[in-house]
Amino acid sequence: MVNIDLTAIAQAPPFSFLPEQKIDELRQHFSEEKAKKNEVIFIRGKTKVNSLWVVAEGSVEIYYEKDGEKILRRILSEGDCFGGISILLNRARAVRTMKITEDTTFYKLPAAAFLELCEEFEDFKEFFTNTFGKKMLDRSYAEMISRQVEPTERTSPFFQQRIYSIHNPILLSCPAAMSIRDAAKGLIKNHVVNDGLLNMVEMAFRAYDPCFGCSTHSLPGKMPLTVNIYDAHKNKTQTVERN
Repeated sequence: MVNIDLTAIAQAPPFSFLPEQKIDELRQHFSEEKAKKNEVIFIRGKTKVNSLWVVAEGSVEIYYEKDGEKILRRILSEGDCFGGISILLNRARAVRTMKITEDTTFYKLPAAAFLELCEEFEDFKEFFTNTFGKKMLDRSYAEMISRQVEPTERTSPFFQQRIYSIHNPILLSCPAAMSIRDAAKGLIKNHVVNDGLLNMVEMAFRAYDPCFGCSTHSLPGKMPLTVNIYDAHKNKTQTVERN
């Protein structure tokens, strides 16, 4: 059995987001694979990605080829990962082509174990989803993603589906003229704060100025908000925050 040393990769994201005990547990799930220079391991949109590939030693080139030219080119070196976005958001199809630039050793984490980590550790998962969101701001990257689906395929990747087909939540709502005080009164009963308070307060103050509607949104889709709760004597009794 190959001894997998995760010391180096545990020092950098996304594995640095995991507790030390979890890193120790992961050793039994990793396997080692070696690749020779000039090998093409993945082809964009065609090759299945069944593991998260972590570069242990060496380097690889990932890219998107358009009109015979490599664009969105990036070199991955020790500690860098490949396959996370593909597994989470592209039905485990390679988002970019990967070619070995020098003899390289990888540590591979099976997709099932990777998805369990994403489920258990939100920061670990957000490393990949936030990276994807930022990349989608690049027109070339967005165009590459939009071309992922082959005409013969019957279904679309997650990020090409219409919003209503992905998520149809029951939304909190209130009249546009409802004040912050009314929102608080409606949701604080017997000194117990309802989880919907922050959402309702946000909706109340955003109605006053369209600029608030834009300024309160960030890429992850959440806005920082702090609500201080006071009793009838104007003494602060509680603070509720969303970071």
